[in-house]
Parts: sequence; structure tokens; C-alpha cells
Amino acid sequence: MSGTPALPGNPSAACVLNVTGSDHINLTTGLGTISGQFTIVKADLLPAVDTPETVVARGNFSGQIDFSAALQGLPFGTVTGHFTSNRGGGAIPFVGVFLLPFADPRNESGFGYLLYQFVPNSDCPQGVCFTSPAVQSQPVQPNQQAIGYPTPRFDIYFQ
Repeated sequence: MSGTPALPGNPSAACVLNVTGSDHINLTTGLGTISGQFTIVKADLLPAVDTPETVVARGNFSGQIDFSAALQGLPFGTVTGHFTSNRGGGAIPFVGVFLLPFADPRNESGFGYLLYQFVPNSDCPQGVCFTSPAVQSQPVQPNQQAIGYPTPRFDIYFQ
């Protein structure tokens, strides 16, 4: 998160983003709203052995969510929104891609996420382009699993 609009500064400083949010999605259309709060934390004295717990920024976010593709069997959704931080800077826009894991025996983990490219100002919805969603996947990594199960992934792009 360091070196991004959420936490400007040293891009090599390790930080962790903690998010609590909620959504209101119409289960017929897949469209709705999302909102919540976030904190950005870092380790204080001994980063090699101390878990990140020192709050360096906090704020709120809100936006529009589009899970219509997931209702059609494609394992992804998109979010467009903005966030504000106690560090100032006003409302900062972002685009998010929510990826749902799926079984893919071609990957060592047995699971994958759709492979996509984020191309702002393209003809793709919210700039999220899929070249061959039925063919290409990105393997779920060990750090993207919890108690042996793949977790949903949310990629954020600041605009």
C-alpha cells in the first residue's frame, strides 16, 4: 500500500490493508453498492518478527458493485468507487476486480482465478479485459488460501 494514493510515501515500506465493508447487491441483476472502513497498519519495532498493528492511516470507501458476470457463471465482479483518508487528499477514485476461485486441474494448487488485464480507457467494462476467460487462469498461490481452501481475491487499481 505504500507509494499508492491510499498511503503516499516510501513504496518499499511494507504495510497491510485491513478492510471492513458491506454490500447491498440485487440478486437478480448483480448490481449494488459497497461501503466500509479501512486501516493501514505496519509493524513497529521489529518488522521481521512483529505483526503489523501500528495504524498509519484510516478512512472510508464507497462505490458501485457489478456482479452480473458472476450470475452468468463467470467467476468475477467489478467495483468502481472512491475512498477518503485521514491523511487528506479528498476523494480518490479506484476500480476493483473481485475474483472468485474455481477448480482448475491444470494448476498445481488445483484452483485458479481468471487471468485478466486492467486497461484503463479501453472498451472493456471498467477497464477490465479478459482475453480468453474460459481458457486462461492464474494459479491460486499458497498465501491466497485459508485452512487449505482458496479465498476470493480483490485487486484494487487507483485512478
